[in-house]
Amino acid sequence: MSGPLPVLLAAPTLAGWEGFVQGLVDCGARVGHARTGLAALESVTQARPVLVVADEGLPDLTPLQLVLRILGIDAAVNAAVVSSLSEEDFHEKAEGLGVLAQLPPQPGERHARELLARLEAVLAPTTGQARRT
Repeated sequence: MSGPLPVLLAAPTLAGWEGFVQGLVDCGARVGHARTGLAALESVTQARPVLVVADEGLPDLTPLQLVLRILGIDAAVNAAVVSSLSEEDFHEKAEGLGVLAQLPPQPGERHARELLARLEAVLAPTTGQARRT
């Protein structure tokens, strides 16, 4: 994919996300922000990000509800979810949604780099199109 990688952060505020956002930018992402799940859905419809990162603090939708609704709009949009659930509980709840990664509350720069590396691994090298995992 040429140009900056479009990433949408769906979180009520950017406070506490500075390290994560900086990690995304340092790895070549262009980061947009939506304060609510509904705003994120509108952005997915209009801007077509390659990745949506959904915070568990959204005021209107749970992160997994948001992922499910994104799938109905564009199944090629990858998603990562901030969740304090155990890995096992998260896997059970997110099964079948194609979530790229579970992130801890208040992820940092390292998490951003790891997430983008995982995303790059699922991007089709010949077409530049995202594939669901």
